Amino acid sequence: MASYLYLGVAFSFIFVVTHSFADDTLSFPKDFLFGTATSAYQIEGAWNEGGKGENVWDHFVHEHQNLIRDGSN
Repeated sequence: MASYLYLGVAFSFIFVVTHSFADDTLSFPKDFLFGTATSAYQIEGAWNEGGKGENVWDHFVHEHQNLIRDGSN
């Protein structure tokens, strides 16, 4: 599962870098804001209850506990 995540991130990075060199006239407006989002299903926990398995967030925090500020996950 993690390999698909890393593959997707790598592909996205290569795509962005390749296309950024292809046309230097492309840019975002100065007042453009990037944003992110998540859903409760992805981070609400209980990964080991009711037959559920690990989701992306569960896998991330189990593999990289040092990246969580208070280590509560």
